[in-house]
Amino acid sequence: MTGSDGEEAWHADFNQKTGVVTLPDFADPISFPGYYEQSVVELEICKQNLATLIKAYKSPPEEMEPPETSIYTRNDVQLTVENTLICHVTGFFPPPVIVSWAKNNVIVTEGVNLTQYRPRSDGSFHVFAYLKITPEEGDVYSCTVSHRALQGQPQTKIWSVPTAAAVLPSVGPAVFCGVGLTLGLLGVATGLFFLIKGTTTDTPDMAKNIKHLMQWTQSKTRDFKVKRGYGLATPDTYANSGGLDMNMFLPNLCSFHHILMLSVFTGAANGYYNSHWSQCIYSSSDFSDMVYLIDYYFNKYVYVQYNSTVGKFVGFSEFGVKTAEYWNKNPEFLQQLKADVDRVCRHNAELYKTAIHDKAVKRGDSRHPSLLMCSAYDFYPEKIKVSWLRDGVVVTSDVTSTEKMPNGDWYYQIHTELEYIPKAGEKISCMVEHAGFEKPMIYDWNPPLPEFEWNTPLLFTAGVAALMLGIIIAAAGFIYYKRDPSTTLMMVLVLTTERGLVMEKHTRFMA
Repeated sequence: MTGSDGEEAWHADFNQKTGVVTLPDFADPISFPGYYEQSVVELEICKQNLATLIKAYKSPPEEMEPPETSIYTRNDVQLTVENTLICHVTGFFPPPVIVSWAKNNVIVTEGVNLTQYRPRSDGSFHVFAYLKITPEEGDVYSCTVSHRALQGQPQTKIWSVPTAAAVLPSVGPAVFCGVGLTLGLLGVATGLFFLIKGTTTDTPDMAKNIKHLMQWTQSKTRDFKVKRGYGLATPDTYANSGGLDMNMFLPNLCSFHHILMLSVFTGAANGYYNSHWSQCIYSSSDFSDMVYLIDYYFNKYVYVQYNSTVGKFVGFSEFGVKTAEYWNKNPEFLQQLKADVDRVCRHNAELYKTAIHDKAVKRGDSRHPSLLMCSAYDFYPEKIKVSWLRDGVVVTSDVTSTEKMPNGDWYYQIHTELEYIPKAGEKISCMVEHAGFEKPMIYDWNPPLPEFEWNTPLLFTAGVAALMLGIIIAAAGFIYYKRDPSTTLMMVLVLTTERGLVMEKHTRFMA
C-alpha cells in the first residue's frame, strides 16, 4: 500500500493479482509501474520475517485491542437524495474485523464496500465500511462490528434519518373557530329564511330591506373570514425557516506536514503480525527538510527503525538491537537508503504535490434549516479551523465541534454548532481558515423570517362571535316570522372586526 497524508493512493490486490489505484477524483493520473511485482516479492519476505520474529520473541501472548466505531454520512442529508453512510472502525489489533449493515433491522448486503486495512502510527489499524443509501424519513440504519477483542459482544452504532418536521400549533382553537363560523352561518341562513318567509305579505320596501340586510351580512362575514383565516397551517409554513449555508471551495492547496507512506504487512492465524512502514516527512515547499523513516513492527510495536537524519538503524528491543547492528554493518545498504531520500522521497513528493496537493478540491456544503450549524465537507488536507463570530468577535462559549472526520477517500468533513439566544440586530457569522484560502472566509447567517403564530384568544373570540351572530339572526328571523304585523322590530347585528371591537348596525323594519 502506498499513499500520502495517511490516505491510500494504491494497494496490491493479491486475490485479483493486480494493483488498484485509489487516487481522489480531483487528482491527476499517477502510474505505479512495477509496484505489484515488488509487492509480491515483499510479501514473501514478510512471511519469512514473521516466522523468524515469532521464534525470536518466543511466541509471546497475542496482542489485542478492541475497535472504536463511529457512523456518519458522506454528504449533507437530504430526503430521497442518494448518499453514503460511513462506518469508521479504528484502533483495533489485529485484523480482521467483520462489519455488517442493517436497515430497519434487516441485514443489507447490496451497496456495501470495505476498504483495505490501513496502519496507524501506534501499530493498530483502521478501516472504512461504506453503504449506499437513499434516506427516507423514519429509516434507521446500523453498523455492527465484530472483533476478537470484543469477546463475542459486537459493537453496534445506530444512525437514523433526521426529520425536519415542523411544530404545528394546537388545532383546538382553529377547530373551535371553524365550528363556530359554520354554526353561525347556519344560524344566519335559518334566520334569513324566516325573515324572507315572514315578508311574503309585507310591502315591496320591506322585502327590499331584507335583501339588503342579507347581502350586507354575507359580505361582512365573508370579509371577516378572508382577512383572519381559520385554516390549519401546512408544514411548508415552517419548513423553509432559513439557516446557515456554508459553501466551501478550497482551491490551490499548499502542502504542510505531508507524509508519503509505503506499508507492507502480513499476519499469521495466531494473531501475530509483521509489517514495515516507510514514511517521507517534510514541511517545506522545496522539500529541503525531508526525513526518511522506516519502521519495522512486530505486532503493535516498533522493534527497529531507520532514520535518515541519523543515517543508521536503531533497535528498540533486544532482537531489534541485534537486527540494527547487523544492518548497520552493511555500508552499501545504508548508502542506498541515504540515496532514497532523493530517489524515492523527493521524487514522489514532487509527483504527489503536482498531482494532488496543489489541486482544488470539491465544494463543501451545509444546509441545516433552523439550526446554527456550520459544516465543511470535502476538504483536503485535513488541517482546518472553524470559528463562530458574534458581531465580528470570536465566540468561545456554547460552541460544540466534531473532530475532523475522514471519509476514507482523501476527503474530510467537520461540523460545529452554536447555541445562542437571538438578539435584534445581531450578526452571526462562521469563519473558516484553511490552506486553500488566501485569507479566512467568513459566511454570514441570515436569520429566518418570523414564523406565523396563532392568536388563540382571537380564534376563540371569532368562533364565539360567529356563533352568537348566527343565534341572533336565527332568533330574530323566527320572532319576525311569528310577529304581530302591527309591531316594530329593532334588530341588532353584532360583528367582530379585525381589531376585536364590537360594531352595532341597527336596521328598523316597519310592519
